[in-house]
Amino acid sequence: MGTGQIQTVTKTETTTVGAGATITRTVGTTVTQTSVSTVTVTQQTGPRKTEYTIGFAYELTGAQASFGNDMKDAGLVAIAEINEILEKSGSPIRFKSVVEDTASTPEGTVRAVQSLVENHRASIIVGPISSLGVAAVKGYLDQKEVVLVSCCSTAVTLKLPGDYIFRVIASADVQGKALSQSVLAEGFKKAAVIYRAEAFGESLFKEFKKDFESAGGTVAAVPYAPDQSDYSAEVAKLSEEVRRLGPSETAVVAVSFQTDGLLILGLARLDETLSNVRWFGINTLRVPAFLPPQAPREIAEFMVKVKMTSSYTSPPANPRYFHFLQAFEKLHGRKPGPQAELGYDAAWVAINAILAAGTDNGRILKDVIIPVAREYMGASGHIWMDDAGDRAIQDYTISRIIAEGGSFKWVDIAFYDASANKIRPIS
Repeated sequence: MGTGQIQTVTKTETTTVGAGATITRTVGTTVTQTSVSTVTVTQQTGPRKTEYTIGFAYELTGAQASFGNDMKDAGLVAIAEINEILEKSGSPIRFKSVVEDTASTPEGTVRAVQSLVENHRASIIVGPISSLGVAAVKGYLDQKEVVLVSCCSTAVTLKLPGDYIFRVIASADVQGKALSQSVLAEGFKKAAVIYRAEAFGESLFKEFKKDFESAGGTVAAVPYAPDQSDYSAEVAKLSEEVRRLGPSETAVVAVSFQTDGLLILGLARLDETLSNVRWFGINTLRVPAFLPPQAPREIAEFMVKVKMTSSYTSPPANPRYFHFLQAFEKLHGRKPGPQAELGYDAAWVAINAILAAGTDNGRILKDVIIPVAREYMGASGHIWMDDAGDRAIQDYTISRIIAEGGSFKWVDIAFYDASANKIRPIS
């Protein structure tokens, strides 16, 4: 062609979308050219990412170490499973985990989370268990636009729409009712509650008190500061409150973790009043740390004597739950502890959100987590998140510790139906 002749110039645009997939389109443009030529331009909007980091911030030491290690190990099962699926499918995408120990303290949680974000570039974190820990890092995560998916935090004060905190467990407004109804179901209308004076303990106590008093009950409060070396004053106060209310009519409710719980029970077993009343507690009592050989035999014997009764999230009898139990034991060579399925589900929600969004950008993941969780049927059941990013409803199992054949075990005795707010005995 000569000067002023018309020619079509082709331009190829390649755009990355979804989980690393690309869309290529050819655009034809008519222009006036002075010579014959063909121009091809390839435009890549960004490099295709094939490795995503999920940070685990869990309580591997300290007061919640038994739960924290189980939750972390459950999350590692999910990472191993997705990488096997991706490999079999021929996808180049892989997930890796980076683990940090929160040491079961708010300060430790801040250090762990900051390390994951700043040293390992994690933009989505799974954990921790503690509401106190979650509260300590909430402002930092919102500022950094990093998503956190907690397995076990339940404080009502963290039930906030629009932030970067999501939880695969129902908040304390559900858990408190389960605990209250388990006490009421056994005929008690008076309760003396010894509880941790922090985000989790205070939330659970308030919800327990509200439900218990709405049923005509009376509640005495004995709060305590966590991480003390001695709880003699608080245990003496608890004994005094039980005597004031009337030992034969009063149940003791303990909202404690591992370290503080062992110290409190060790003192209570020596108290004449407290060793002759009924005790109720929460899921944290069910860990092996309260039983021999990890704990003195006297602690387990005391719990049997007072018929210690505990509530914990009900694992559903679905294939995913039984698959999780087998997969956990195969990977780690041991059985998972109670509620470990929540750690597994928290990791899977994080994984599915990244795959759905095609990115680990926190601002995008923040808008994806809730719809992804609503479509996920997990080992702990259907995780339908409400608009605040918390599991909307949760059933609980009520269990009691017994002695059998020289050892100790927990047996399930009832079921808390959250939709009806009722205890249903297990026949």
